[in-house]
Amino acid sequence: MTKKRKLTPKQRTQIIKKRKKRRLIKKVSLFTFLINLISVVVLFVMIASYKFLPIKYLILLGVFFTITILIFAILALIPNVKYRLKIIQSVLCSILAVIFIAGSILMPVYLGKLERIFVSVPGEGSLNINVYVLNDSGFNEIEDLAGRLVGIQQNLDLEYQDYAIKVVNKEITGEDIEVVELKNIYSAVEKLYAKEVDAIMLNQDYIDIIKDNDDFSDFDSRVKKLYQCTQKITIVTDTAAISNITKEPFIVALTGVDNWNYTSILPSARVRSDVNIVLVVNPVNKQVLMVTLPRDSYVPLGGNYSKMDKLTHATTLSDGINCWINTLNEVLDIDVNYYLRVNFTSMIDIINAIGGIDIDNPYYFETYSLYYSDDDFVSKTQHHGVFEEGLIHLDGEKALAYCRERYYVKKDGCMIGDLGRNQHQAIVLKATINKMSSVSIITKIGTLLESLDGKFTSNIETKDIYALAQMQLDEMADWSVVTYAVTGQGTFLESYVMGTPLSMVVLNDDKLSQVKQYIVQILDNQVLEIE
Repeated sequence: MTKKRKLTPKQRTQIIKKRKKRRLIKKVSLFTFLINLISVVVLFVMIASYKFLPIKYLILLGVFFTITILIFAILALIPNVKYRLKIIQSVLCSILAVIFIAGSILMPVYLGKLERIFVSVPGEGSLNINVYVLNDSGFNEIEDLAGRLVGIQQNLDLEYQDYAIKVVNKEITGEDIEVVELKNIYSAVEKLYAKEVDAIMLNQDYIDIIKDNDDFSDFDSRVKKLYQCTQKITIVTDTAAISNITKEPFIVALTGVDNWNYTSILPSARVRSDVNIVLVVNPVNKQVLMVTLPRDSYVPLGGNYSKMDKLTHATTLSDGINCWINTLNEVLDIDVNYYLRVNFTSMIDIINAIGGIDIDNPYYFETYSLYYSDDDFVSKTQHHGVFEEGLIHLDGEKALAYCRERYYVKKDGCMIGDLGRNQHQAIVLKATINKMSSVSIITKIGTLLESLDGKFTSNIETKDIYALAQMQLDEMADWSVVTYAVTGQGTFLESYVMGTPLSMVVLNDDKLSQVKQYIVQILDNQVLEIE
């Protein structure tokens, strides 16, 4: 009979330590597996519930998670597995659990940012009718205007103006103000400057337009706001969302605001639309027709031919963005489904977030900033950059300078002004669409969502954004973007808003007929080819 070897105290201690270590490894292995299992299930259920990923990717992700869990289960639950493998399994489970938990936390955050990219459209807004007086007039309170002569508009904002007059008269304990109708907003300021009226009553949204006039560039220094009457208005948009945005063609009207302030993109803001682009999108054949119109296009505001004016002035009327939409509907014979409103900062941030864009610049030009000298002579003050002909890369700031330039762009030796700017806007937007629909954008999703939080206004619903994103992820299709510029002849015509002749662009009838035909083709699922 073999005699059992007697262990020394040191050996016994080592064996006990080893057994404890193995039991600990088993427990850690089992614990990390369970944590990993729970985190995987939670993340997968969350991903599936958001209905963001296409089914095929969801299935692949489910298969990957299942295989991973099975491997870890074998390593954690089977006793005879080597302890070294259990240690490796514990480490991997811990690392993946951290990743899955982080994903479960970050996913709602990123999806929330996606939803907040577009500032939701409220049902109400506000409109301010202000009373302005000269700084040296001696009027400091609305009471001081008792019995005084106040200039009002004879055509614009009549309903809101009448209400403001009643409010002002209630504020005055003495004699009511005496109102006189003036032809237009320029006439109102002229009368105020000449002291032919004691005060004027104006829609606050016209002040920026007034200050753009050389004669009234000193408005801020000469005039002060004495009183403000704020009225609630209902925000209406005459658009009809389509039932399935991934199966039916739709039309998006894109307006760009020449402003850095984010309040300018709110649906209630009545600021000029300096970018006027219509996107006719066909998700079936993956084609986009981009139609550009000059900001000075001579058009019927709101579709009303008794209100002929620049297209850029459509958004300054009391119904704001809706007037602009109805103007486009009438001019192009369309029914806009959605609108999108951006400003300078929106463009810079989106292009920087996607790593810039590459464009094929059709001609060489340089950009400058401008100022008016004492002799009212337009002069170059700062050289912003050179845009070489051919393929060039633009970051957000460069893209904005490229889109805004209209004073120094020449073609065949002639200045092309706003028409050149329209072309630049179309080139930049086309390059941005191409970059946004590429596979590489997936790596920039976090940065993109972070930079765009709340910098757009649109009536496109979140579910439709998800649907379009899911479709693109599913198909990873290349989109064809074709552009068409509606142009015309420059002349001076009466402005409805200004009440005075201004530089206008009378759109070419042949161009309008052609673009209407192209729009019908896109909506009819035909593949459009424009040379």
